Amino acid sequence: MLVEAGPDRAQDVFRVVPFFVLSLALGLVTVWFQQNNVIRADVVRPEAWTSRIAASGWIVWFYLYKIILPST
Repeated sequence: MLVEAGPDRAQDVFRVVPFFVLSLALGLVTVWFQQNNVIRADVVRPEAWTSRIAASGWIVWFYLYKIILPST
């Protein structure tokens, strides 16, 4: 079923556009800030892909353990 485009739809799109523009601008500011002030040229994760896979398996079991025994 097709939705007809009427004046209400055009007003809805017109009202939403500023939020998309604002989110795009703030996203670009975030990328700029992280590249220039936080990360710079440092490598975030220098480990090999095998250690990342092992860590992801360990993390699943860690959180399951914390769900069962949260105080330890």
